[in-house]
Amino acid sequence: MIDFRGGELDNLSADAPLVAEMQKNSGTISELVVRQLPDGRTWRASFKLEPEGNKVADMRLYLKLRDQRLSEVWSYVWYPDAI
Repeated sequence: MIDFRGGELDNLSADAPLVAEMQKNSGTISELVVRQLPDGRTWRASFKLEPEGNKVADMRLYLKLRDQRLSEVWSYVWYPDAI
């Protein structure tokens, strides 16, 4: 789960067609969803990663409305031996 807040996100209604744009170099992403939290200003993106064997998964995610990016870019490298 990644929480985003601030900027134009603060002014969106809960029914805004906000989506998460996810990029990764390996693995399979499923259940990618975005929802507004009860405070009305924070948006949460969540997903599941199914790793591809022992490959490192380099991921990037941001929120967009139509074709406009509205959030910073979250970046994370998941190492399979870190669990």
